Amino acid sequence: MNKERVQKKLQALLSKNENNCSKCKVEYTGHCHTYMAIDMQKRPQIVGDCCIDRMKIIHAAGIFTMEKGLSESQVMQLRNDLLRTHPYRDNIQN
Repeated sequence: MNKERVQKKLQALLSKNENNCSKCKVEYTGHCHTYMAIDMQKRPQIVGDCCIDRMKIIHAAGIFTMEKGLSESQVMQLRNDLLRTHPYRDNIQN
């Protein structure tokens, strides 16, 4: 699968699975680390820690936050904390 096709598929997955893992469909219940990856069947996925071990290649790292009810400064602190502690933080583009 070429890069453009993978990116298009990942964007569609993100739209369809905004609040859950695209592999196992588990809903993200709080703030967590996320990953854009290719699974063992060579399909693009956007997963949480629940399925990271089932991925063959990790392309990018991200975060999921539940920001409702938080102030702007709380959101920024939360995002910074998640980014700083992300196992793949070197792959995150701000």
